[in-house]
Amino acid sequence: MVDHNHCGISAESVEQTEDWQAFLQHRLSQQQRLAQRYEQAGRFVWIKRAAPLRSPWRYWAQGALARVLGFAWLRPVSTRMGGPASLAVEVRRLRQLASAGVRVPHVLAVQVDGFVMDELGTHSIMDVLDASLASGATERILPAWRSGLEALGALHDTGNCLSQAFCRNMVIGDAGQIGFIDFEDDPQAVLPLALCQVRDVMCYAQSGALQLLVSGGMTEAQSIWHAWLQQRPVPVQAEVARAVRRLGWLRHLPADRRWGHDTQRVKAAYLLLSGADVTGQTP
Repeated sequence: MVDHNHCGISAESVEQTEDWQAFLQHRLSQQQRLAQRYEQAGRFVWIKRAAPLRSPWRYWAQGALARVLGFAWLRPVSTRMGGPASLAVEVRRLRQLASAGVRVPHVLAVQVDGFVMDELGTHSIMDVLDASLASGATERILPAWRSGLEALGALHDTGNCLSQAFCRNMVIGDAGQIGFIDFEDDPQAVLPLALCQVRDVMCYAQSGALQLLVSGGMTEAQSIWHAWLQQRPVPVQAEVARAVRRLGWLRHLPADRRWGHDTQRVKAAYLLLSGADVTGQTP
């Protein structure tokens, strides 16, 4: 389940109303959190307010890394610096993707410093991966991860891309359908579509690979990944292959937990992408 408290999010019941614009204006004036969940007659909605502007330092650092590695898809997207501009990008992208038939939250009302949208579901693919690993139900991990991969491929087939293609941003509906959240940036503002889709591919690879490795599902996941990638456009395949070649040094990263979770996650992502032997690699 989504941990709303961990995200700085709370739930609150509200009276039934059909005037979403008035509802947004009233609630946003009182809302302190960046995102807050409300219930209206059994229907859950979210109000998201504009985030404070962020320091440009991390964008500069990411841009420098992209130049050093020669990966254009790694370039930062400046609209993620927060504020009303990021909010406007998210609303525009939600509406654009909805019009393309992609399952995203329906925007109900908008104002310059916030908007209200429907809730897609109460848990994400990452929630399933983490909960399954914690409970020992590791047989659930590979199917959940695969469902996200297939949903990502279907979205790409519409000629679109995500913003942050992580497992935590893929929400599972009541009927098991996958939806997408978090669109504060627009990669296509700075990159061609093929590289935007490469960006999605690399984000997804690193966000669930460690759980696959720890659960013992990595070898099967590598086969699924390879078959899936063969169905992607040739420019996407070529850029992913180039990235794997240039990142070959990652195979030498230690698998020991003492080196930190980030090191383990990056190593696991490389194993997934490269198809390298995983014998002895489990942390």
